[in-house]
Amino acid sequence: MIKAAICDDDKLFTGQLERHLHLVAEDISIPLETEIFFDGAGFLEELNRGTRYDIIFMDIEMTQMDGISAAKQLRHLDPTALLVYISGYDQYFRQLFEVGVFRFLDKPVNTEQLSECFVDACRQISDRNACFEYTCKRGFFRIPFREIAYFESDRRVIRLYLWNGEHREFYGKLNRIEEGMKAGGRFFLRIHQSYLLNYDYVRRMDGTSVTLAINGKEIQLPISSDRQYEMSKQLCELKKGKWNI
Repeated sequence: MIKAAICDDDKLFTGQLERHLHLVAEDISIPLETEIFFDGAGFLEELNRGTRYDIIFMDIEMTQMDGISAAKQLRHLDPTALLVYISGYDQYFRQLFEVGVFRFLDKPVNTEQLSECFVDACRQISDRNACFEYTCKRGFFRIPFREIAYFESDRRVIRLYLWNGEHREFYGKLNRIEEGMKAGGRFFLRIHQSYLLNYDYVRRMDGTSVTLAINGKEIQLPISSDRQYEMSKQLCELKKGKWNI
């Protein structure tokens, strides 16, 4: 099941967009649930109730709260949701870069581009629903990669920190986990001998540290001096690759 939110103050457009998404979802045999919001404030109220969406289609200019302000608050609550901006304006590119946009679509929307965007998003969401597996004294566990914020290594103990601030512990080696992430094409970054983090939770990097957004709070982790240049380069490449405009 894909859960999508549409946030736009144009009621006629939101209805058309919703109908087209359901047609595409039916065509590719993917169950789809949609919710419509006519302003950013109502959308954030639903997020604060604990509702989460896989993909969000959002207009930039809306009454009460614009799409960029809403997205900045969204990223504190849910860094992993795919965000698609739909707008007739292009002067917001710098601000859009800061909130991690999956795709930008111009108004009036080209239906072929919208269909391609939605199909690509479904593929990525399906991949992100894959799980990390580990074993500890309490048994065997599987956790979706998208729910993992970062790993911390303390000698042979691995601490796995989740999106909600909770953590799990098990014995293992961070090098092996990193190798597995690379083999699977996962966006996890080794910023330090002790830390392996999920790119989706990165808010910013200042050269010597990375700030993550986890459950509405910001967590700062150090970048070791021998990895600073490589991390700066890698983060820039990932930002460009994920724009895909």
